[in-house]
Amino acid sequence: MLRIQLQNFLPTINSAEDIFELFHKLKYPPAIFFDTKYKRKIEDFDLKAEEKQRIRNIYTVFSFEKNLTVFLVETTSLASKLIRYLAKVFSDRYDSVLLVVTKDYSDLLFVLPEYERDTKGKPKLKITKLFVKTDEPYYTALEILASIAYEGTERGWRDVRRKWKEAFNVERVTESFFEDYKRIFFDVRNLLLEQGIEVLQLLPLLLLFSFFYISP
Repeated sequence: MLRIQLQNFLPTINSAEDIFELFHKLKYPPAIFFDTKYKRKIEDFDLKAEEKQRIRNIYTVFSFEKNLTVFLVETTSLASKLIRYLAKVFSDRYDSVLLVVTKDYSDLLFVLPEYERDTKGKPKLKITKLFVKTDEPYYTALEILASIAYEGTERGWRDVRRKWKEAFNVERVTESFFEDYKRIFFDVRNLLLEQGIEVLQLLPLLLLFSFFYISP
């Protein structure tokens, strides 16, 4: 199961090469990947001096049909101001992007920006983010990452982009998680009752079940 594979792999991430490998594990076509040793020139992105100082390296992980591009950005900070600035810079230069921003690979910030029209018809940058602690990945993060895996049935880059957007809908993932939890919880409770365990004895057992189910 892909989610289990990701749970085992994420704690091993400590380099740019590992981020490339993450997307390989998500089954994206090998032909679309860039060389892991190829670093982009930071000067090419026309960053402001203050933000430029916070960027260590920029990699192009892959480009899907030259319209949908994944970038890895190594920074000195994950401050919201910097993340929003990067999202705007990349969104203004490329059709559609996914940024993976990290300071030291213990934390990964997946950033999916897109322009939407506001009520007055003006373009407004919307940013969806997924924060992943690689040494302790939680259910929601694992579920989202697993759901952006490439299946081969997508009809082009727009389908892939749509999949990413749906996957980053945290409310949907959270609702699915608790529906599964509720179903399994009552199955376990009924099984224990059928075995003759008294109600007062059930509580610590059910609490223990909840702990292991919710833990990463």
